[in-house]
Amino acid sequence: KNIFAGIGTAFKKTFDFISWGLGKLKWAVLGVTGALAASYYAWDKEVKAQARIGSQLRAYVRDYRAAGREIDRLISIAQRKTNFRDSAIRGVFSSFLRLRGGQGFGEAQRLLPSILDLASVSEGDPGDIAFAIARALATGNPSMLRRQGIVVDPAAFKRNPMGALQAYIGAIAPGAAEQQRKDAPLTSLLSNLHEVIESIGKIIATLVNPALEKLSKVAINAADKLIEM
Repeated sequence: KNIFAGIGTAFKKTFDFISWGLGKLKWAVLGVTGALAASYYAWDKEVKAQARIGSQLRAYVRDYRAAGREIDRLISIAQRKTNFRDSAIRGVFSSFLRLRGGQGFGEAQRLLPSILDLASVSEGDPGDIAFAIARALATGNPSMLRRQGIVVDPAAFKRNPMGALQAYIGAIAPGAAEQQRKDAPLTSLLSNLHEVIESIGKIIATLVNPALEKLSKVAINAADKLIEM
């Protein structure tokens, strides 16, 4: 009787140990799968944003290749000086090109620092702010800017819309985007980490993109089976 009880206890301990190991393996599989998926989709989102900008530039800017390189250069500078990510900065150019056509490229270049400053103060999305500004420029009506917290004198806006906008934003948020990076090191770290994640996603897409869907399905199915255990 004691022998059988001992064997039963040993089996139970062995089974408990195997269950514990499978539980750890389950979360490991889920963690790795989730990390790879997050990296890939972060990069995929970036690729789509670049493709959208590329299409807009080809439609509205004669030397669209040079314009694309200039946008990349400005984004690189802005990322070094502020906490805004590539996609947020690219959204500024996309909004202006969408509503202002070819001239929107130059307007976005000129207003980018001011828009990032305002977004830092208001905690708004740079692309949304750019869309509101581009729409106001297209219609000549600055009243719609109030939704973004921008209040400019209609007469000044009519005389010199770009100057009126820069003067207003420069008065309430001078250098706010760069200062925010200095004052919020954790946000800066998270922004840099996001760029690293995108870079990993780029590597994944380059190496295994043709088989990524099949690989993802296999990993998900394996994770599902482990969860059921």
